[in-house]
Amino acid sequence: MAKIMIDKEGKITIPPAYRARYGLDEGRELILEGLEDGLALRPAIPDVRKVYLEATTRCNLNCATCVRNVWEEPEGDMDEETFGRLLEQMRALPELRE
Repeated sequence: MAKIMIDKEGKITIPPAYRARYGLDEGRELILEGLEDGLALRPAIPDVRKVYLEATTRCNLNCATCVRNVWEEPEGDMDEETFGRLLEQMRALPELRE
């Protein structure tokens, strides 16, 4: 957590470590959101950071909370071409973390 100050012109300075960690380069557009207990600063266009990709709908478990219990779709696998295209397209997501 960092402590920041507001200058006479109403500007704040974000510490360099936070700017680097969150990709806050000069000119980056952000949204300031008022919350019940404070403020939140968010990217104007949030990017995808995680992708959960299921290459198959087959599963040998029977978990009570699984969405598959209400699906009426047959079990199957994603074809390799579709899987490959998805992997290729994910390279264009700059905020995606491994």
